[in-house]
Amino acid sequence: MQFESTNILRQAEIAAEEKERKDVESYFLDFTKDIERPIPIIYDPTDPEKLIVTEQNLFCIAGEAKSYKSFLASLLTIDFFTQHPDKRCILIDTEQAEWNVANVAKRICRGMGWDYKETYESQRLRIANLRPYSREERLDAVERIINQEQPYLCIIDGVRGLVESVNDDVQCMELINKLMKWTEIYKC
Repeated sequence: MQFESTNILRQAEIAAEEKERKDVESYFLDFTKDIERPIPIIYDPTDPEKLIVTEQNLFCIAGEAKSYKSFLASLLTIDFFTQHPDKRCILIDTEQAEWNVANVAKRICRGMGWDYKETYESQRLRIANLRPYSREERLDAVERIINQEQPYLCIIDGVRGLVESVNDDVQCMELINKLMKWTEIYKC
């Protein structure tokens, strides 16, 4: 009887080891298979092979305060609409005053030659201003907006405003995980 128990235990150990090996194998990428190139959301207009932003990827503009990051984001949005006239974009601002956020929207409309009212009503460009809210409310609002709107391009101007401190590694990783999850789910 002792031998049979030992044998059953050993078989269970072998099965567990085999399962662990199979689980670990699932992490490895079979790069011998053809993998589709990501669909470009924004590419260099002079060379479409040079991808700037693709589906399911995060793209970050980092820089000092007042270094024209929002201006660059508006130019990239104009490129996006030029390359994808039938798609939608959500721009979420967490830091700027209402006038500044509206100015970004109007800059995009002017760059595209669009009427402000018509663009607003068509909802092809949606702008959210989250400055008045707490950090927790901003993060909740971003998640709700992305889940509801499922935009093709989502720009979060002031992503730093979604964490208490950039030195809080746990909070920053949680935010990055959320951002990656949304890009995967919505291919945005």
